[in-house]
Amino acid sequence: MNYEIPAQLQSLIDQKMSTGQYASQDELLTEALHALDDYEAAVADIQQGIEDEATGRMRPLDEVNADIRQKLGFSK
Repeated sequence: MNYEIPAQLQSLIDQKMSTGQYASQDELLTEALHALDDYEAAVADIQQGIEDEATGRMRPLDEVNADIRQKLGFSK
């Protein structure tokens, strides 16, 4: 599939390529897509946390901390 990259986007690609960090545009675009996947996963995790908090599926941090300290044998 051929795709004509808009000039503004090509400029961003050229800037990144000029750093020498990427061996090819394919490598740059592959890394960018992986970063987008990571970003989307983080957003989904945050949304899940917000939903958990809204529905009461969370415990207070001090309670969780106390449980962890007890399991690891740390004093308070």
